[in-house]
Amino acid sequence: MATLPIPGLLAEFEILGLQAMDFGAQLSHFRARVLHWGDQLREEVTGKTDLCQLAVNDHLSGPFHK
Repeated sequence: MATLPIPGLLAEFEILGLQAMDFGAQLSHFRARVLHWGDQLREEVTGKTDLCQLAVNDHLSGPFHK
């Protein structure tokens, strides 16, 4: 079996793999926080918490419903 040309190269690859996994977890957490912020902002602006409520109210306020 051949040895690696640089001592500790395998350990460096393991560290890079763990860092990539950690970055992915941080990115997923950030995405969840952004979506939560958007929900909070929409609730403050519209007073509605559910997208279905927004769709139904928008539909019922159209030109054919008085």
